[in-house]
Amino acid sequence: MFLTVHTALALLIAKHSPSVLWAFIFGLISHYFLDLVPHGDKELNQWFQNKELRKVFIITLIDVILAANLIAFAIFWNDFNVPLDFAWAAVIGAILPDFLNGLNILFHPRFLEIPNQVHYFFHCLLFKKIKPFSLRYGLIVQLVTLSLIHI
Repeated sequence: MFLTVHTALALLIAKHSPSVLWAFIFGLISHYFLDLVPHGDKELNQWFQNKELRKVFIITLIDVILAANLIAFAIFWNDFNVPLDFAWAAVIGAILPDFLNGLNILFHPRFLEIPNQVHYFFHCLLFKKIKPFSLRYGLIVQLVTLSLIHI
């Protein structure tokens, strides 16, 4: 999933978490559950691995801007009523696996091998039964998923 979808669910998690630590943990776990849903990011991974970083940068920039706007909207929305540290803990937990995955693809540090294997395990779990699809169809799946998350 894109960061925007992970962020939306993380903000919902933050709203219902009993502590900052639990917000982070639930945010992290939510990342893997969302990644179980096929979401058409195979092309994005191929661009990353082929060092077509301009394409990756543009999509990532748009995604980060949307996620940041979502965070700002949630923080300044009077009915949201979530402490800022809860929100940030959940968001950081939810986007951490993708951040570490990007670092792993770019720099290949050994200490990220196991987190990367866990990340790809969840990413590819349903692809054993469902053929990966294009980014275009993945965006539709992600928009539907995003619309199902209510803050």
